[in-house]
Formats: sequence, C-alpha cells, structure tokens
Amino acid sequence: MRDRPERADPENPRASKEASYLGGAMMTPERKRDAESSPNVSPPTDRHDSRPPLKKLALAEEDELGQSAEKLRSIRAEAAHAMEVRHMEETIHHESALNQLREDLRSAKRAHVEDVQLLAGESRKDIATSESVYEARDEQRAQELASSRAEVLMKSAELERTNTALHEIQAAGLVRSECGSCPVLQEEIQVLQRRIRALETTVSNEVNRTEGLEASLAEAGNSLRVSEQCTREAVEQLDHERVQFQLALQEQQKSRLDLERTTEDRVRVMITERESKGAEEVLLERTRVEAERGQLTLERAANEEVLARIFEGLANQDANMRLLEDAEEQLRSDRENHEAMLAQAYAQLGRQ
Repeated sequence: MRDRPERADPENPRASKEASYLGGAMMTPERKRDAESSPNVSPPTDRHDSRPPLKKLALAEEDELGQSAEKLRSIRAEAAHAMEVRHMEETIHHESALNQLREDLRSAKRAHVEDVQLLAGESRKDIATSESVYEARDEQRAQELASSRAEVLMKSAELERTNTALHEIQAAGLVRSECGSCPVLQEEIQVLQRRIRALETTVSNEVNRTEGLEASLAEAGNSLRVSEQCTREAVEQLDHERVQFQLALQEQQKSRLDLERTTEDRVRVMITERESKGAEEVLLERTRVEAERGQLTLERAANEEVLARIFEGLANQDANMRLLEDAEEQLRSDRENHEAMLAQAYAQLGRQ
C-alpha cells in the first residue's frame, strides 16, 4: 500500500511546511519512486532544490514577517485615514460652531444698536417735548407776570391820583375857611383815606406776590436747567456706552478673525504634517486640536462676558432713564405747586 502525501494544516501552515520539509528529507528511494508514480501526487516543480531545511524555514519566516509588516502598514494607514477623517469632521463642526457664534454676535450687535438708537430717539423726543412744554409755561408765566406788573402800575397810578386829590382838597384854604367843620367833607376825607390805605395794602401785596412769582420762576428755571443737564448727561452716557460697545465688538471680531485664520493655518499645517507622520504623532496632533478647542471655549466665554457687560450697560441706561423721569416728576410737582400758589394769589386778588 502506497503512502499518502501529508495534507497541509490550514490552522498551522508553518507546522505543515516543517513536516513537508522533514518528510522530504527522510524520504527513501522506494518512497520517492512510489510518490512519483502515484497519480494522486503532483510531480515536484523543482527537482534541483538542494537548500537545507533550516534555510527554507528561515525564508518562510521572512515571508511571514514581510506579510505581517505589510498588514501592519495597511493597519497603520487605515488608522491614519480614520484619524484624518475624524479630524476633518471635527474641523467642519468647529467651523459650523464659529459661524453660529459669528451670527450670534452680529444679531446681538444689531439688536443692541437698534435698542440704543431707539432709546436715544425717545430721549431726544422727550427732551424736545419737555423743552416745548417748559417754554410754553415760561411764556405763560411771563405774560402773567407782565399783567401783574401792569395791574400794580395801574393801582399805583390810582393811588397817586387819590393822594393828589386829597392833597388838593387839604390844600384848598377856601374849603377850610368856609367848610372847615362840614361833616360831609370830613366823611369824604375819611373814605378817601381808607381807600388810600386799602390801595397801599393791595399794592404791597401785589409787589410781594410779584416778587414771589419772580422767585418761583427763577427756581423753576434752575430746576429746568438742572433737568436739562441731567438729560444731556444721560444722552452723552448712552452715546459713550454705544461707542464703547461698538469698539468692543470690533475688537472681538478682529480677535475672532485672527483666531480663525490662525486655526485654519494650523489645521492646514496639521493636515500636511499628518500625511508624513505615524499614529503616535496623530494622537499628539489630536491632543493639540483639543487644546485649540479649549481655547475656542475660552473665547466663547469671553464673548458671553462681553454680552453680559452689554446687558449691564442697558440696565444702567434704564436706571438713568428712571432718574430722569423722577427729575421730571419733581419738576412737574414744583410747577403744579407754583400754579396753585398763582391761583390762590389770583383768588385773593379777585376777592379784594
């Protein structure tokens, strides 16, 4: 019975090769003839292979090592490609986040500028309305003061006429000689003296009231000037805050653009360097990219701080507007008090 050829072990090809090499070395001439004449065994391809078995084993091991190195290179190439794809995805996500942050900054800038412009316009309208109202009231009070002065002059003229008539009556020697003891004349003289005293009292009261009106008008003018000064300071502060906000936004945009350009340059450099580096250096680059992401997070926190400062400026602006409204309310109360005093003085004058 002929010996069957040994089959290769698929799980351990090296052992099968060693067995085949050793079997070939120990084959006898009879077995060799039987193997050559057997139809189930293919004829040898190299009849002149005189290499020793150990050398064949070394060559086989070299082939296996070459295959393993090739597999390792392919695995490293696949890992580098996967890392590059992941880095590109992170770069795209980073760019989308930067675009979103840029859009948020633009929206915040537009909203704040619109709010500041609206508040400034409303403040200017309120100032113009207050000035027109104050001018109308000042003109009305000036007219009232002029009428009061005219009335004082008229009363003074009447008093002078009465005094002149009384002096003329007293200076008439003829009346004294002929009617010195006339009761009618004495009664008329007493009536004239009472009228003179009443007119003097009225003139004195009118003069005092006129002086009070002038003092009230001066005080109202001072209050108006103080209110206008406060309003101008509030408007100037609003303009200053708007300018500071615009400068801060410009600086933030400039720093953001510089950071974007620097990041893009670094990304391009990293992509270029990654093509010639191994897996370990790719991990180092990934660490560096994460550090860049942390820097971007810090920049975003700085942007949020700028927005918080903007909201604080708006709150200060609201406080200034409330102070301005309180000053206007105080001035309005003073005006009403002065008007009440004027009405009371006119009522007293009418009763007199």
